[in-house]
Amino acid sequence: MNNQSDANFVYASPPCGAVKGRAERGMKVFLGIPYARADRFCLPERARWEGTFDATRFGECCPQKRAYADESVYSPFYYREFREGVGFRYGEDCLVLNVYAPARGENLPVVLFVHGGSFFKGSADERPFDGEEYCKRGVILVTMNYRLGAFGMLSDDSVPFNLALHDQFSALEWVHDNIAAFGGNPDNVTFAGQSAGAISVQIHALRRETAKYAARVVMMSGGGFLGGLFAPHDQKYAVRFAKKVVAAAGVKDFDGLRKLDAEDLFKAWQRAFDGSLTAQIAVLPCMDGVLASRENYDRFDDERQLPALFGVTGKDIAPAIMRRAVKKYAERSSADCYGYIFDLPLAGGGKKGAWHSCDLWFAFGTLSRSWRPFAAEDYEASRRLADAVCSFASRGVPASDGRAWVKLPEKFEVFSPPRR
Repeated sequence: MNNQSDANFVYASPPCGAVKGRAERGMKVFLGIPYARADRFCLPERARWEGTFDATRFGECCPQKRAYADESVYSPFYYREFREGVGFRYGEDCLVLNVYAPARGENLPVVLFVHGGSFFKGSADERPFDGEEYCKRGVILVTMNYRLGAFGMLSDDSVPFNLALHDQFSALEWVHDNIAAFGGNPDNVTFAGQSAGAISVQIHALRRETAKYAARVVMMSGGGFLGGLFAPHDQKYAVRFAKKVVAAAGVKDFDGLRKLDAEDLFKAWQRAFDGSLTAQIAVLPCMDGVLASRENYDRFDDERQLPALFGVTGKDIAPAIMRRAVKKYAERSSADCYGYIFDLPLAGGGKKGAWHSCDLWFAFGTLSRSWRPFAAEDYEASRRLADAVCSFASRGVPASDGRAWVKLPEKFEVFSPPRR
């Protein structure tokens, strides 16, 4: 490992190029590292550079609605929950990742995390995402940005479908090829995600190629099998929606979208999205025959699968259906599967119960970064969940308080209020 450090900065020399990060809180923190470059509507290409890249601040996140409108007005709950007070930078040069590594250690397990946001919003620099607690447990955390909405999930079949998924897989390849320079083990990488990130990870997990780069997967609020839930849709929906975006932009054809500036493209996409009944489907991954194929789903029972850890919240999106979907996956998988139900209601107002994505605070051990008045029992639940995720990433079996979790479909681990 070729690293050197002084009191304030740390350096690493991965194959992609040298990087300069920050020494803080017992970690080596490298922010905004380019893992790929991509022109608009093009596949990602590996990023390499000469000299030393300054990785001391977050990079750009993909242009999205909050870049052009006041999120505190149109989405006040999630704005206050995850993004209030955070300054974001937006741009199409958004294929960047962040590495949080323990100050010392080699051959450490790695978690690569894909954020959620319905494939048209979100970023890796939101408030719950931080690697301090994982580093304390000897695990490297990598978080990433990828193209969204108009920039990552738009195609009329003249350009590749599912560019967001191509970005994610490119980040996974980057981790495999470069993480040793940060103290990580490229053969012990857990590919993880939440909501749209979990849907993405499942699509990747069903491909044979992914097993070359990931040892196991984590899917929080977005994995499982049941009646097509979480499965990619037909390309025709994406093509129809792309035509609506072209019309909304006032250009001649899809190629005309390349010439728009980012704001004009996004706003044309938003107009089409707001007026389309099928838009919610169209912005989800489709069966492109490359990353997402019917063959991958059909041969699931005959292929060796990756070990998986699932999470569902108590008030998740269709929680009963999601639990059944997870159990169905576990029943069919050849690999060990585990799952938890997070049912702790969060104090402080807003949505009631354990709402979709609330477990992020607990899984990353970042309760202190929230505005909520978390109590001792919340911190205890967070410790247990972070322990379990890191144990799974390290050894393939989630464990907390010295006890290994029971496999699915026999039992979910339940995080619920303590009995009074």
